Amino acid sequence: MKSRIVIKYKFNLYGTVSKAKKNVLLLDNGNKLTKGIIDHHQPSAPKHSATMLTFLYPKLIGENIQRIELHISPDLDCVASSYLASYYIKNKSFPKFAEKLAKYLDKVDFGQSSKYKVSLSSIFSFLKNECKSDLEIVKRGHILIKECVKYGFESGSLPPKYHRYIKSIRDDYITYEADLKRASIKSIQVKRRNTSRFIQTQALIVFLPKSKLFTEWARNDSVHTKNGFDLLVTSLSSKRTIISVKPDGVTTLKGFGDVLNSMETKRRKEKGIVLKEENRVGYDIPDPWYDGRNPSHNYTIIDSPRRGSELEFTEILKALEEWSNYAGN
Repeated sequence: MKSRIVIKYKFNLYGTVSKAKKNVLLLDNGNKLTKGIIDHHQPSAPKHSATMLTFLYPKLIGENIQRIELHISPDLDCVASSYLASYYIKNKSFPKFAEKLAKYLDKVDFGQSSKYKVSLSSIFSFLKNECKSDLEIVKRGHILIKECVKYGFESGSLPPKYHRYIKSIRDDYITYEADLKRASIKSIQVKRRNTSRFIQTQALIVFLPKSKLFTEWARNDSVHTKNGFDLLVTSLSSKRTIISVKPDGVTTLKGFGDVLNSMETKRRKEKGIVLKEENRVGYDIPDPWYDGRNPSHNYTIIDSPRRGSELEFTEILKALEEWSNYAGN
């Protein structure tokens, strides 16, 4: 008999810190790993995606869950973790493919590339762009996951109804090449992980890329650089910049987040901006630049404050080069 349990959804701001709530499950937000909250964005969290944590710790899902809370503009980790959680809530067990899905999301969430460009992740990127609401992203994402099961999540194949995305994926590579023409490539020193040494790396710097799979193309680009770009500096808007190195590479951005948070604090003071909220756990300012300090990211990504940064893109670039040159000498 099919379950009659109906689960509602709510969408919170990025970086939301929350206490456990009755009959509510927070996934990929909440900043805790406890009963009713399964998030991996804190230093003490195991090195896994929210999807894998949901699979590994079903007891944290809680009882009588009536609402699942995700972050706004839910990504594939939100969608996949909520698929497993909702299935478990309704059936008291996971689907047979749960572990395969969780392992795949670990790869996706850590930025590890697949040899297949047509995959659950790439299809989802285009499907998400068609959706008119966060709830539609979740519902269509759940259907996509279920329909891709028999094809494999990264097999290079997909259900016939999604064949129209193949052309979109191929066209997106052409868009990526156009983005490259507007981008700049610089040699920047980055710290080698677990050592005090700095090594030269190829940095790809771009403002407002139009390619939806920009990061994936850049990481695997053997045409314009030998082994793909290790360091990416991507401005997604005037308020948001993401700096990242390969999650499975040998370099780290540890320390640069502190530089940006110091600059952000100074700029907020200059502008008279006072945030009436507590400091984020582990940081000494409210709404900081996230520096990738939780184990799943291991200092390989830095992302702007939730409310957006007050720093100009040019200032961020200059700070990165100065930090790199100073630390590397």
